[in-house]
Amino acid sequence: MRRKAEDVSCGGRWRMAPGRLHHRGLTLVEGVVGTATAVLAAGALLLAITSSFQLDELARETTTAVTHANQVLEAIRNTPFDQIAQRNWTTWSAVARAESLANETVTVAVDPQMSQFLDVTVAVDWTARGRPRHLAVATAVAPVDQP
Repeated sequence: MRRKAEDVSCGGRWRMAPGRLHHRGLTLVEGVVGTATAVLAAGALLLAITSSFQLDELARETTTAVTHANQVLEAIRNTPFDQIAQRNWTTWSAVARAESLANETVTVAVDPQMSQFLDVTVAVDWTARGRPRHLAVATAVAPVDQP
């Protein structure tokens, strides 16, 4: 190794003269801090990605439940008013839907408040990631005026 004029001898060892960079590597503390920072950043990124997938799955299942409730409400809307209360909508919804959610049940409650309209509530219950989920849609149905 060629010695430069700026290098100064110090007890048989060579050190860099003041003003020159003498930092050639990482200390143990810098390595540990850098590694810990990288691990924390990777963990936070992994947690964010996992949460995103879980929320996407829940949103997809909720959209499916809303679609099933709307299918039942649309069928109720297309049924003559005097036949709505007598029909078994829970059985109809089980047969009519093409796909279902895990442990899905659709219940329909028809409550005649007055003779002018019916209160209809469609409830969809299912299980997502071991947790029970519930969605309910309520509306009032009135008879269609006949021309």
